[in-house]
Amino acid sequence: MEYNREYFKGKTAAVTGGASGVGNALCEELLLSGVTALTILDFNPENLAAQTTRLTEQYPGIVQGILCDVRVETEVKAALDKAASFGKGRLDLLINCAGAAFACKFTEEPGGIVPGHPFISEVGDNTSWENAFALNFYGALYGCRAAIPKMIEQGGGQIVNIISGIAFAPMAYQSQYGATKAALLALSLSLRAEYAHYGILISAATPGTTATAIFKSADVPPDAQSPTQSATRILKGITQNTRLILGDDEDTSGAITNFGPDGVARSLDQVFSSLARSRKEGNTSFTGYDEPVVSEADQPSITFINALKTATDDEIIVKKTDAYLKTREKTVFCPDTYKGKNAVVTGGASGIGLALCETLLDCGAKKVVLADINEKNLTEQTNRLEALYPGKVSGFITDTSDEASVKHLIQTASDSFDGTFDLLVNCAGLGRMGLFTETPDTQTMIKNNSWLTVETQASWERLFAVNFYGPLYGCRAALPIMVRQGSGKIVNIFSGTAFLGEPFQSVYCATKAALNLFTLCLRYEYFDTAVQICSASPGLVNTPIHAGMLTGGGNLTPREAAEGILAGAANNDRVIMPAPMEHATAIYAYHPIMGAGLDHFVNATADKRRTGSAVQY
Repeated sequence: MEYNREYFKGKTAAVTGGASGVGNALCEELLLSGVTALTILDFNPENLAAQTTRLTEQYPGIVQGILCDVRVETEVKAALDKAASFGKGRLDLLINCAGAAFACKFTEEPGGIVPGHPFISEVGDNTSWENAFALNFYGALYGCRAAIPKMIEQGGGQIVNIISGIAFAPMAYQSQYGATKAALLALSLSLRAEYAHYGILISAATPGTTATAIFKSADVPPDAQSPTQSATRILKGITQNTRLILGDDEDTSGAITNFGPDGVARSLDQVFSSLARSRKEGNTSFTGYDEPVVSEADQPSITFINALKTATDDEIIVKKTDAYLKTREKTVFCPDTYKGKNAVVTGGASGIGLALCETLLDCGAKKVVLADINEKNLTEQTNRLEALYPGKVSGFITDTSDEASVKHLIQTASDSFDGTFDLLVNCAGLGRMGLFTETPDTQTMIKNNSWLTVETQASWERLFAVNFYGPLYGCRAALPIMVRQGSGKIVNIFSGTAFLGEPFQSVYCATKAALNLFTLCLRYEYFDTAVQICSASPGLVNTPIHAGMLTGGGNLTPREAAEGILAGAANNDRVIMPAPMEHATAIYAYHPIMGAGLDHFVNATADKRRTGSAVQY
């Protein structure tokens, strides 16, 4: 694939993970295109020395290699300082390519680990989760945090974060990989909107299926691209400032399809469950799945999505989407579904969580456990509901950021259920808006916007602890119980901001995107159990969470959102979206034709928020 090499002539660049695979191919192509200074950052000293020596011989004086562990922020900052110095004070392009694929079981249920198995030879503990995020997510975040102030000072620049198609194509036994790459995609799109004002162009890019060492023991697909082919496609996207650069046709199809509604979702369930079955049997190829069987009732949604694949105009996409969503059948809420059921709801003392508890009790649930960190709210709501539904309500003070607290909740609740643990809804979460880094106008913006603050590493870790790890801990504690009993449902609540990448919400978007892909990966990892795992995006709902995000309220009441979530869970919907606009957002978010329109929308939102209004435009 040809690209405009002149675009890179005279520029300075840095590439993390640049000593092997796609990163190395990007370095070679950039040098061929005429960059005047190239810094290669890599963790492997042997590879780094070899590639730096080889490229320096071909391009004397314009290549330097720096040993760097991207998991360590001080190392990333020091390396990029050196890169800018090497570029005579400029850093025009940063490509965050360092990363690794991760595969493991989420829990030892069902069946335990299988030594030597390419996917299930180990269980992912907290240390491995932290390492996956450190390498695949925080490494790029540190790069952005170090490069953006330099680029603002020099009047502009460009950053590209290398993700993977798994960011929107969940795979069994790769919940760590999926979550980290989805988080990086959301971060990239959020920062793209936040920093367009300063002339900084930020994109996410998938390499496509590429024959590199990332496959490790896996069979390389016969149609895999070479690293050079992937690099040229990425560089073409860079020259065009593409919002989401899709590395091959499969990624393009996946980006359009993988959050489709109705029959599309049911077809995807068949495909990814089939792939999960193949993986469980030890098959490492990407071709071992059965074609989905599509019913007549599901055909309209398939036809609709296929039409979007060939659409060349964003207005046509919007019209087709609007027409389909107006005619689709809404999932009917049937209260009897939850009669006699036992449930735990985190964040159950306010907002959507409280509405879920109230709705379940109104449906005749046998017992509902409210879990919340706010003791005052929890006591008030537990007492109120217990008076209305005697013997059916319990309240547990729970800090979902603390695994021991969550584990105690799940085990105590399970022990109290005289039957089965039927439903867990992980609803607890924090909303947040803030600046990713300080800028020359930071203090003015904070003065004019009381809701703004500068995000710190502590705030990133706090939001991940509550919004992502809290549900993870809940799943880890509940899944073995549900698998043993042979039934159960888990619903994890995320947000449509995970798709769009809202400006000044980078931390919130990243945590919710990670949660969505994590949930869907688990859905397929547990495909052969009777446990159903769903992801749910309620849409804009008028709840207390908006006090932190200031998005101006919403278009659903908490009760409407709760009924929509419970209807979707009863139907075992892959991604539950009570609000039609959430479906539209998911369809538009990664469609390549929609890029310019989405940029216009989120950039306008950024401009409004920058001047004091926190609503969407």
